Amino acid sequence: MKALKYFSILTIGIIIFSTLLSNQKKKGVYSEKSIKEVNTLFQQQISDFELEILEFEKAVQQNSKSKIQESYKKLRNTFKKAGLYIAYLDTEANDRFINGAPLLKIMKKTPELSIVQPKGMQVIDELMAEDLANPEIKKELVQKVQLLKRHYKDVKLYISRLSLTDRQVFEIIRQEIIRITTFGITGFDTPGTLNGISDSYYSFLEMKEIIEAYKEEMKNVNRIDLYKETIKIFDEGLKQLKHNDFEKFDRLIFIKKVINPLYGNIKKIHFALGYETIDEVYFGKKTTNYEVENLFEENFVNKEYFTTYKKEKNHEKVVKLGKLLFNDPVLSSTKQMACVSCHQADKAFTDGQKTSISNAGEFVKRNSPTLNYSIFATKYLHDLRADRLEDQYEHVITNPDEFNSSYQQIIKDLQSSPTYQKMFEEAFEGKEISTTTIDHAITAFIMDLTPFDNDVDLYFQNKKVVLKPEIKRGFNLFTGKAACATCHFIPLYNGTVPPNYVDTESEVLGVPKTKEDQTVLDDDLGRYGNKRPKEHAPHYKNSFKTPTLRNIANTAPYMHNGVFSTLEEVMEFYNNGGGAGQGMKLDNQTLSDAPLDLTEQEISDIIAFMKALSDKKTFENKVELPKDFPNQEWNNRKVKVDY
Repeated sequence: MKALKYFSILTIGIIIFSTLLSNQKKKGVYSEKSIKEVNTLFQQQISDFELEILEFEKAVQQNSKSKIQESYKKLRNTFKKAGLYIAYLDTEANDRFINGAPLLKIMKKTPELSIVQPKGMQVIDELMAEDLANPEIKKELVQKVQLLKRHYKDVKLYISRLSLTDRQVFEIIRQEIIRITTFGITGFDTPGTLNGISDSYYSFLEMKEIIEAYKEEMKNVNRIDLYKETIKIFDEGLKQLKHNDFEKFDRLIFIKKVINPLYGNIKKIHFALGYETIDEVYFGKKTTNYEVENLFEENFVNKEYFTTYKKEKNHEKVVKLGKLLFNDPVLSSTKQMACVSCHQADKAFTDGQKTSISNAGEFVKRNSPTLNYSIFATKYLHDLRADRLEDQYEHVITNPDEFNSSYQQIIKDLQSSPTYQKMFEEAFEGKEISTTTIDHAITAFIMDLTPFDNDVDLYFQNKKVVLKPEIKRGFNLFTGKAACATCHFIPLYNGTVPPNYVDTESEVLGVPKTKEDQTVLDDDLGRYGNKRPKEHAPHYKNSFKTPTLRNIANTAPYMHNGVFSTLEEVMEFYNNGGGAGQGMKLDNQTLSDAPLDLTEQEISDIIAFMKALSDKKTFENKVELPKDFPNQEWNNRKVKVDY
């Protein structure tokens, strides 16, 4: 009997193993031809890039400007074919050494402040736009190329030992589609030469060749129709990108007709072939949702990544509780100030003041930022001193000018209300009122302030057929000539950096103290003064968080100090090159000080586009505050909104 039992177990095991093998075969695990072909292509491209670096190094040491430019063009074309692999397989090295923004950075994994000088292709691209006959420029270019050669040798040594899996191949392509949309066609990757359209052409060639390796597999699963449709989209993209005039390129149509359909189709091919997905091998929070097929869908960027709150079973009750807390002045020491005092729904959760007003009725030094879409960040407040949305609340609660209270006091006060006790228990399934449940309730409410339903969203979501001509022109200027999208990254239009969305940027714009004299810098030190020792770096002086431009028509006045009253004033400031462009003495401005040379019509079009970023869904502050506190005065409390 015992032998029979073991035989039965063995038989069952063999059947299960055979079934697994059968399923894996269906999933393409044994279809090695495609992945071998892609890995051969991958190894070839990363080797070709190294060879072109060496060729470019030889060219820059000569005195022929035309040969340098010709060699640089070959270098960039080769880089764009290799770059999608490098950026995916070694993201940190890519950002630090190969293709990071040409700005000073802070080393993250060091105990003390450590400033990293910019390196890589973007730095070289800026130099390529300079006078190559200038000996100093030439010398610096030689140094930067040699540095690139040295660093890439190490990077290649690592990634050349890797073999791509089928899952990674599709992730690489989808990530590159995001990069092209946000970095390529906007000019972010080519800050000097503005050759981003040409760059994107070669990225498209590489992605198309990768997908072509899966043609036979698509036949095997009877989805050759999907394969052909995808190749057709690639060809349309290549056709559009071939006309590579940076200012005339129609980014709106490119995203609508090429980028979004392609992004969706790559996912469909991945799923049709049955290969595992990131969701099946990694169970932590991810910044983007792999199943989403459109870059402008509400769930494209995952809200839950940016918070410790995980949607409860009773999420709607949590949101309702959060809205109540948001509007209740019982959280403040005076029982007169609430979150809504500075974040009013009809003003896109700002307050309409130049700078916000304290609990004593005095102006503080900073403007109230919108809370719509504020969840999409890895740092909060104007000076980025808070790492999470939940951390931001503590700054408000303990600030003497704001709530001037503590979590301990708030918990004690809320516990004295039977209504609040019941609401917390129902929302959090028996959990007590605590710092965490208070934070999570307010976070849940703010997380839901993201409808993604403005006219531009609906157009890209294929829910709106047409946009007004001025909005179309404005979008193309915003993402092209005006360079707005190199800081306000689409589709969030904020400073959270794609394609990984794990960093939120700040910028030095040279914001003036008054608009009457724009050569005098505002004295707010911003990020430099946020009391985080590792950010007390000179290049962070007067640096402020890049906010979302969604609902910007309702968030005036503008800038951290509310210095500009209208969007026209803001655009004039940018058009003139920020503070430095108007004669302000500022060494660390991250905004180019070169005038944008926008015409009145172009400025009008950009403003029309920004106004089109207004949500259709409206929010309101009306709530019934609990009136069962033992302290009867609290039951008659009213929030101060207009001081």
